[in-house]
Amino acid sequence: MKKASKKEIEEIEREMQERVEFFRSQNKLLEAQRIEERVKYDLEMLRAADVAVCPENAIDSVKEICDLCLCDHKQGVIADLIEHIEREIRKGKS
Repeated sequence: MKKASKKEIEEIEREMQERVEFFRSQNKLLEAQRIEERVKYDLEMLRAADVAVCPENAIDSVKEICDLCLCDHKQGVIADLIEHIEREIRKGKS
C-alpha cells in the first residue's frame, strides 16, 4: 500500500478544477459545488491515510491511486469496506 504522492494529489486537484469549471460554464452550480466538496474530502483522506479507498464513482485520478475501489457510494460503500476488512482478517487467521 502506498501513500499518494504530491504529484498525484496535484493531478487530482487539476482534474477537479477542470470539472468544476465545466459545470460552472454550464450554469450547473450545484454539481460544481458537489464535485468540489467531494474531491476535497477525498484529498483530505488521501493525505491523511496510509491506505486509500474510494467508491467506484470517484473521479478517475482518485481511483488511479487508490489501493481499493469499492461499490458506488449509493450502494453501501461502508458496508462493502467492512466486508473487505473482515475477509482480510479471516485470511490472516487461516
